[in-house]
Parts: sequence; structure tokens; C-alpha cells
Amino acid sequence: MNLEKIAFRWSPNLWSTALKGTECYHQLLTQKKMRILEIGASSSIVSLMFDVTQSDIKVGCWQKKQMSEATSALKDLSNLQSKYTVAQVDAFEIVGKFDVIIMKSVLGGLFRTHNSTLDECELYIKSLLKNNINEGGVFITIDNGKHMAEKLLKSIGILKTRWRRFSIQDLSFADNKGFAGAILTVGSLTYRIYIIGFFIDKLLFNLDCLLMKLLPKHPNVICSVFKK
Repeated sequence: MNLEKIAFRWSPNLWSTALKGTECYHQLLTQKKMRILEIGASSSIVSLMFDVTQSDIKVGCWQKKQMSEATSALKDLSNLQSKYTVAQVDAFEIVGKFDVIIMKSVLGGLFRTHNSTLDECELYIKSLLKNNINEGGVFITIDNGKHMAEKLLKSIGILKTRWRRFSIQDLSFADNKGFAGAILTVGSLTYRIYIIGFFIDKLLFNLDCLLMKLLPKHPNVICSVFKK
């Protein structure tokens, strides 16, 4: 059962590498019976990466459509070790406290470049830590990084949304960060041209791992961990 593929769905190697690149993730895997909240889940359920912790995991979705997708994805899985509850969760109205809150490709959408500032984004994170994270707990956000060729990609319509993409200097008060990708892995072909796309994605990812050593300041994916 490849939970990693379902956890990240699009470009799983890329996104999981950023998460696994943080010390915090490996430390959390040694803990048991945590309260975990994922925000922004759908058919992609990143909280599955904590399944071995035998935790109580709340899979938070925006709307009923995403709830249905998440429920369907979980039904297809067997022998899960944690307990999963799918619920509608508003990222700005979180109820309760958790040991872990995790987002994947969500924060940049909550604070898009045309209607918010980085300061507002940071205040949101600090509010989460104060009001919704248990003492000793963490907030984890995995986001798109600023691509080296961002202006070119926007000009040809690949980056059409005003989704906030983060640089490694942004969110500087994070306790731990993990990085992945450099320039080649902009999207995923696996779900577009299937088996051929899978091998192309894998090839580009491996080449990107080499490029990361030359271009470490421009990761495509950044995982930021904030501790309380």
C-alpha cells in the first residue's frame, strides 16, 4: 500500500522529499496517539504520512465535494493504523487544539499575492500556534517555492493563478525547513499520460535532485515547521 502516492497525489516524490527533509517529521513518527488536523484535503490526503503513529486524524476539507473525494480515497485503503474522520473545516475558523496541524499547497492559496501580504500570512501562523496547537505541538505547511523561471512561466500561462509562492527567506521564524526540486519539476504528467508520464516525472525529479546541489536557493517545494 503506497500511502505516499495517495498522500501527495501529484508529484509525490517531490512533495514527500520536502517533508522528509525536516527533522521534525522523523521525530513525530516516533510518537503515538496524537491529535492531528489536516487542512485542505481532497483526494490528496497528506496526513496519511503520519498513519504509523496510530493517531486520531481529522481530515479537514473545504467543501462537500472535497469531503467526498477524501472519503472515497480512504475507503480504498486497508489496514490503516490511525483513525480518520473526514469533516468540513474552514482554515480561518478552526475549533479545538491539536498536536499537529498540517497543510499541503494551501497557505499560498489562503494568502494570494493580489489580496494579502506576507505579514498577514505570518500573523495567521502565529495565531494558529497560539490558539490551536497544543504545547510541544507543531504546525507544518508544505508550499510551492518561487520558481527560477517564474516570470517566463507566467507569460506562457503555466502559473495563471496568483497563488503565493514562497522563497527560502520567507517565513523566516520557522524552526525547521525541508526543500525539494529546482527547475524541472513544475507539474506532474503521471495523471495526464499515465505510465509514460510516470517515467518522465521520475526522470525529471532525479535530474532536479542533482540541480538542487547547484541551485539550492530556488527550491520548487518548501516545507516549513513551526513549533510551540
